[in-house]
This record gives sequence, C-alpha cells and structure tokens, in this order.
Amino acid sequence: MISKSGPPGTKIIVGSDIGFHIEFIEKFQTLLWQQLAGACGLILIAVWFAVRLGHRPLHKMSESIRNMTADKLTQRLDPSIVPSDLVELVTAFNDMVSTMEDVF
Repeated sequence: MISKSGPPGTKIIVGSDIGFHIEFIEKFQTLLWQQLAGACGLILIAVWFAVRLGHRPLHKMSESIRNMTADKLTQRLDPSIVPSDLVELVTAFNDMVSTMEDVF
C-alpha cells in the first residue's frame, strides 16, 4: 500500500520482471509459425488430392485416346461416362474419329 505522507514531489517507482511474459510471447510466436506451416502443408495436400480427383475423368479419357491407333478407328468414347462438362468434347472427338475412319 502506498502512503501519501511523504515529502512533496516524491515519486514511487515499482518495477517487476517481465521476462516470463517475453518468453511466453516468443514461444507463442514460434508455435503460431509452426501451426501456420503445418496448415499450409495440409492445404497443399488437400488441393493436390482434389485436383487429382477432379481430373480423373480427363485422365481416363486421355488413356482411351492414347490407346487408339489407325486400325482401331471403330472405337468411340462413351459420352455417358464423362462429366457433363466434357460431353461436348467427347462428341466432337467421336465426330473427328468418324471422319478419319471414312478417309481410311
């Protein structure tokens, strides 16, 4: 408790060690950076997985196209097994193969 009965103009300065607080903040900052790095890593893995999963129909379609040769021009890609976004592409590809089959 501070008494008011001192000489006029007297200042009382009270100090305490804040080393504990500084150490806590430094550890907390390190922990936050580690969690940020871990979260970024998890996000990268999730995005890679989502893109890989989303491109699966394209990979299947390109594999089917890769297996086509000049003697297998009777093969067609099935538009019913691809997503609706790719139906137009598959139809155009099948039309192109039909045209090539007529030429050969």
